[in-house]
Amino acid sequence: MKSILSFLLAISCPAWAASVTWGPARDITSDGDVSTRGTLVKAGCKTGNLYPVVNGITFTPYGSDTVGGVNASNAQTIGQLPTGGGISAAYSTLLGGNDYNTGSASTVTLTINGLTIGQHYEVQVWANDSDATSAGTQSVKSGGALDPSAVLRMNTTATSGGKGQFALGSFTADAISQNITFQGSTNGMIQAYQVR
Repeated sequence: MKSILSFLLAISCPAWAASVTWGPARDITSDGDVSTRGTLVKAGCKTGNLYPVVNGITFTPYGSDTVGGVNASNAQTIGQLPTGGGISAAYSTLLGGNDYNTGSASTVTLTINGLTIGQHYEVQVWANDSDATSAGTQSVKSGGALDPSAVLRMNTTATSGGKGQFALGSFTADAISQNITFQGSTNGMIQAYQVR
């Protein structure tokens, strides 16, 4: 009877996404920000038809993964990361476009597909707007209300040419997909991510 009850509970209760444990927000400094630990699973960005290569990692336009809650998309270079001082043109391109959802405290959800249950993953996400008027933040977390989050500043100096932040998180997949939500202080926004 116990095994039948366990089976019934398993099919009647939805699986929760794994909780992502985030490291501290780190300032964008150079191409070396892009993690190369472990084995690349996928790396995506909002760059139209461009495939920027940063620190040896090729980022592709969003493919089998999905971005939800998007009211508009923006591939303009306004507020683009300035080059020089270790920042390549490819890194600038990588963070030059975004998908966003307008409205106060709005959210955008990235669904990462094709995961292997039980496999440990590292995920990296960025937030950058080098425009002088950008003083917003992105709160990044997995699906559960009590899951930890990383808060990334879009421009750490709030000056023209200022740089944003990135964070690394880790999780063990308990499903073949994983949701990560970006909640903005002004607009929820996603620019780029990688999974290793």
